[in-house]
Amino acid sequence: TTTTTTTYTTTAVRVTERILVHRINCGGEGYEAAGETWSADQYYLASGIGRTQTFSTVVPIETDEDESLEKMYQSERWSSTDLVYNLPITHSGEYIVRIYLAEIFKGASQPGERMFSVYVNDVLLTEAIDLAAEVGYARGIALGTQFLAVIPKGYSTSTIEIRATHAGEPSTTNHPKINGIELFRLQYN
Repeated sequence: TTTTTTTYTTTAVRVTERILVHRINCGGEGYEAAGETWSADQYYLASGIGRTQTFSTVVPIETDEDESLEKMYQSERWSSTDLVYNLPITHSGEYIVRIYLAEIFKGASQPGERMFSVYVNDVLLTEAIDLAAEVGYARGIALGTQFLAVIPKGYSTSTIEIRATHAGEPSTTNHPKINGIELFRLQYN
């Protein structure tokens, strides 16, 4: 009788680097703070027949994160329909996206006045978020997710879509909005 032995080799793979792809100050101008450069608002559109607008404030924004993010939180882009950002990428791989949100419009500072959902590549990130109810007026939060993005064969670039949609009846204040976006590509050893 013959005995066969199979040997398996396991290799540990770990993230060696987060490579910044995009850092966008939605609704605002480009700026630099604490060694980080935020680009001016870009890559946005409104779906359908809607329109996008910007809003900004000088109200101080509270956050549990780095205080250098305050300027980013003080501007936003909103849309009367779905708000869409199509972020170009040039590499297939795993990405981390961070969506920054703060309710800075006084007309939507009470719970229930603005609710919206956020999707990344058609996958729900947060449903019916009500910033005034969850974190309060003039307080920033960051939502994040990690996902795989593949550039189709034959193409040199693709996009990652971030979509903010109405959650509830559209009204004069209940419009989806985003304050900032960061997109990182993960590099493995």
